[in-house]
Amino acid sequence: MNRCNVDFLIQQKPEFKYNFDDLKNIPMKVSCLVDFNVVDGGSLYSGTSDTYIKNDTNQYKISGVNNYGELGVGNTNPVTTFIDIDVEDIKYAHVSSYSFLVAGDNYNLYVSGDNSHGNLGVGDTTNRNSWTLTSLSNVKEVIAGNRNSYIILNDNSLWVAGWNRNGELGFSSGEIRSWSNTEIKAYKVYIGFWNAMVISDGGVVMATGLNQSGILGYNAVPGSGNEYNLNHWWNTGIDGAIDITYGLILKSDGTIREPESLDTATEESTWYDPGLTNVVEITSSKVLLSDGTIRVKGWNGSKYLGVGNIDPVEDWTDPGITNVKKICAEIYNDSLGSVVLLNDNTIRVAGTSVYGKLGIGIDVVTDVWIDPGVNNVKEVFNLAWTVFILKNDGTLWGAGNNSTGVLGLGHENNVGYFTDLGLTNVNKIISLNNYSGYIVVLLDDGTLWGAGYAPGLGGVSHVNTWTKLIIE
Repeated sequence: MNRCNVDFLIQQKPEFKYNFDDLKNIPMKVSCLVDFNVVDGGSLYSGTSDTYIKNDTNQYKISGVNNYGELGVGNTNPVTTFIDIDVEDIKYAHVSSYSFLVAGDNYNLYVSGDNSHGNLGVGDTTNRNSWTLTSLSNVKEVIAGNRNSYIILNDNSLWVAGWNRNGELGFSSGEIRSWSNTEIKAYKVYIGFWNAMVISDGGVVMATGLNQSGILGYNAVPGSGNEYNLNHWWNTGIDGAIDITYGLILKSDGTIREPESLDTATEESTWYDPGLTNVVEITSSKVLLSDGTIRVKGWNGSKYLGVGNIDPVEDWTDPGITNVKKICAEIYNDSLGSVVLLNDNTIRVAGTSVYGKLGIGIDVVTDVWIDPGVNNVKEVFNLAWTVFILKNDGTLWGAGNNSTGVLGLGHENNVGYFTDLGLTNVNKIISLNNYSGYIVVLLDDGTLWGAGYAPGLGGVSHVNTWTKLIIE
């Protein structure tokens, strides 16, 4: 059986905020407050130049272009220094598509920014440039999507507002301008541009929205190949789920479910068990088993599955790699250059080294998994056109697209092989932007450094050398 095209569901996990992040890099004004112990940060999902940082006491500061008033300062003028968010006792924050949502004092929801589709839940489509208190309280989790928003309350009820043209909020109307109760319990929410899936009570998976190629596993007329979209939360019939990614569901028993072709499915739910066991990690095209091997399946047009050819792989196949610790999937997409991290802290790569991102040369293609010669690897950040590697010794390495100077090497030439970027004592990457070329890193001494294109953070263009950021 062939799995459907599953590139339409985009997973968002709030705990991986650096995956959607911006950065700060200009030697101009940028902040400076003594004892602001930065521990995390992020930026707008859309990749614009608005950045936030937070410290160990959950105090937040913001800076950026502020095109839609998303920084909540009462206007739409750029904010070129990191300033305090004017909401007390912030518990959670999430930014996306020019909107900013935070749970503040008493877990009340405050919003600012773009509201063109009612995504702030304030009853209209007027943008807000000051922090506005909404009707929701007891907020547990804030998830902002593609001009729509999903809020989980302490009782695990799921409330939604905003863009709903494809039914991605689970209602039949095109826009939801006020916070609306979906009447389902949500423990994890996975949202795409045009659809969403939820893990509810007992690990039951609910789905709604765009069902192109049957990605949601819904078949309104079995056997007809009909891909009706959903405008209500549909029970997939799967329980015990612990994770969801692009068209795959991981169950607590280590098995997975995937959607069958609509042309051959005979039931309303096309989700089926392909027979894999002991699965511990899933991505759109690869799964990791507990024995350290992986299985691959999918389109393979850029040879990213590493099976020795360019042919589509229609059944889960072992490409011959062992001792794998983690699949380092691309953010948003997993169909160009593939990276896996091994237990010996080396990596293996396969596919197209677009701009040199795989460290095997610029635009070199390999249809088998090869070692690019990097060791002592702690974490891998696999972006669309660039790969960053944080090593256990606190150094940062990178390869790939450098047109904005994001590698901090003093030039804007693409880099085809993994190169030491010149920073030491790197604690973590605070903020990355997938396409636009920003990065912010936190050093062990508590200082922030950035490189790349960051017009909203005090500069007018980009910086191709590492620049220390100061917090005001």
